[in-house]
Amino acid sequence: MRDVSLDTFSRVLHELYGAALGRGDWESSLRSVAEVTGSTGAILGVLAEETGGSSFELANLDRDRVLSYYAGEGAANDPRMHALAGISRDQVYYDCSLFDEEFVQSSEVFNRAAEEYGVKYCMGARVRAGDFLSPITWYFTVQRTPEEGHVQAAEIRFMNLMLPHIAQAVRGASLLHSSEETLGALVAVLDRRPDGVLLVDGAGRVVLANRAARTIASKGDGVTFGAEGVGARRPPDAVRLGRLLDDALKTSVGEGAGAGGRMLVGRLNGSRPYVVSVAPLPAADPLFAPHGIRAVVYVSDPDLVRPLTAADMLQTYGLSEREAQIALALAAGEEIGAAASRLGIARNTARVHLRNIFHKTETRRQSELVRLISTLP
Repeated sequence: MRDVSLDTFSRVLHELYGAALGRGDWESSLRSVAEVTGSTGAILGVLAEETGGSSFELANLDRDRVLSYYAGEGAANDPRMHALAGISRDQVYYDCSLFDEEFVQSSEVFNRAAEEYGVKYCMGARVRAGDFLSPITWYFTVQRTPEEGHVQAAEIRFMNLMLPHIAQAVRGASLLHSSEETLGALVAVLDRRPDGVLLVDGAGRVVLANRAARTIASKGDGVTFGAEGVGARRPPDAVRLGRLLDDALKTSVGEGAGAGGRMLVGRLNGSRPYVVSVAPLPAADPLFAPHGIRAVVYVSDPDLVRPLTAADMLQTYGLSEREAQIALALAAGEEIGAAASRLGIARNTARVHLRNIFHKTETRRQSELVRLISTLP
């Protein structure tokens, strides 16, 4: 093999990073590496050391045979698997770097592998991804038949050039996979919220919308979102919402000091307007960064907000039923005397209940209590 051209090297890198980002497939990128190195096939094996789980991406190799080898006695008895313990990660290895030629040719394990699997020689590297709590080792190897023989100097040079990119690609794929799992869990949580939640990228496009947001948008009477971003049906509302979102996106990347804001978005059907809040999200957040998420938009429909009940107050602050009734009456704008009369208790008794409410909610005055209750979901 001659040293590969820059064009070939660039093509292989493009396929490798494309597979890592989900824009291509691992099989095609592995096949390209196998072809460039003059090898029959290639394997990208993922071993989760803490859990023992494993999976493989293959090119030009029989999946059942590969899985059988790694799950059975083949890998357990292969001296190469034991020798790898002495090889540092992110370092290229090949048969003659692990053993002398006489051992390779006389080894029963090597020769049996050639008979059963059709491959005898290999070249590869181990790459660590994940973190110390969830370490993941990726095994990247090219597999060669007895006829193809040992890897040559040019092929080793190619693998050494590829190795930093292989490491970067698999670590990126691991991070993206972990982030997608976490984001999937976040979607499930957000779908339980009664208000609409929109996560927006740096270009103003909606990356994620929870169930309530999709329902609100489907009405088409106020807040909208689509390929063009988040907007409003009334032009003045659309302009103001756009400014809030622009400020939040600039703040997310350190180019502004706006903290977002809140506004009302009118509805074409005459119902009470939506309450819309916009806030920036840190661009470097490990959950949002891989997806380019930079801001969050909350949309509340006053007609769908579930009113607080006495049971809510009892569960949250440990109020008695009577205390909860008085607290909710004050939050609704009722005077203490009027609430006492409606509930059939003396005004002084109501004030005793109010002192207990202040103590349990750690508030000091009615205005503070009302503000606290208004923040409960």
